[in-house]
Amino acid sequence: KPSLSSVFLATGIVGSALYAIFEALIRPLVTWDGWAAWMIKSKAFFMDKGVTESALIYIQSDGPLIVSLLGSFIYLMIGSVDDTAVLLTSSAYYVFLVVLFYGAMRDRSSVRSALFFAFLLATVQVLIRQGGRLEAGQADLPLGYYIFSSTILALEYLRSNSGKVLALLAVFLAFTSLTKFEGDPFVLVILSILLYHIYKKKLYNHLFLFLFWAIPVIDWQIYKRSLSLETIYLEGHGLVFSVGKVLNALSGTLKALLNIKSWNLLWITYFYSLFLFFPKKNSELIVLHIVVLSQLGLYLILYFFTLGNGPASSVERLLVHLAPVALLAVSISTKKIFR
Repeated sequence: KPSLSSVFLATGIVGSALYAIFEALIRPLVTWDGWAAWMIKSKAFFMDKGVTESALIYIQSDGPLIVSLLGSFIYLMIGSVDDTAVLLTSSAYYVFLVVLFYGAMRDRSSVRSALFFAFLLATVQVLIRQGGRLEAGQADLPLGYYIFSSTILALEYLRSNSGKVLALLAVFLAFTSLTKFEGDPFVLVILSILLYHIYKKKLYNHLFLFLFWAIPVIDWQIYKRSLSLETIYLEGHGLVFSVGKVLNALSGTLKALLNIKSWNLLWITYFYSLFLFFPKKNSELIVLHIVVLSQLGLYLILYFFTLGNGPASSVERLLVHLAPVALLAVSISTKKIFR
């Protein structure tokens, strides 16, 4: 028989999901980049019956196409353009992320503990706003989902050395790379960890499974270069450096991490647990911290050296990519306390 606390936590999770879905149903997309980049590509591909050179050249976007292709697939399935149906995918990613997080926690703890941390994730205000389309960032929640999925699969492979798990991980890494630019550094970090593990365990027959990741990514890069689209992002974000940019990046990022209104105590607790329970022998925690800190460090470097990038306009969305991984690290760090 479930305890009262478990029922309360499960009710809170379901209530948060229903609220996000309700908001996605009643609100249109309100951001310019959502209409001018993500949604217009979905409509163009649907109307052209496929990915066409003319659409990409007209839109002048060199970003990956996973999110836009998902929108086109939904239009194709229902037979017409329906923005509400496409915007509901944000709620779907939010719900599936929470469910996946609960599953990952359940493998590592009790039902009550898994529900507790899943409840904490589901009630993070930024994630609710992303799932309910109250905020900019059409691809940030999907990228957070794929990063978390890939991280869980990477941990499973490091534990089991299963070729089947590695093949599935390679597929998810390809989805991560083809969702948004920020997914590429994460993929490189995970691949580095996997290659070291394969070398250490002498699992050389697993190396060919990396092709599942490389084939679609290389194909997209070749196609993009053939259309001369590969430099659009760099043209708008040239290299620049100043002490003022560094100070602004550090202060703005710190302010976002300490924003209890948006993140509750997630990031405060993460860094507190990082220093209080610094991982020495727990390989899972080491991998999780490498993922979070390397990606966060990359975002800071982009703020330091690229023109037009600043934490005021994007750091909260970028933290969405890492929040589930950070919370999983917190839950593993505090497992002994909950016991």
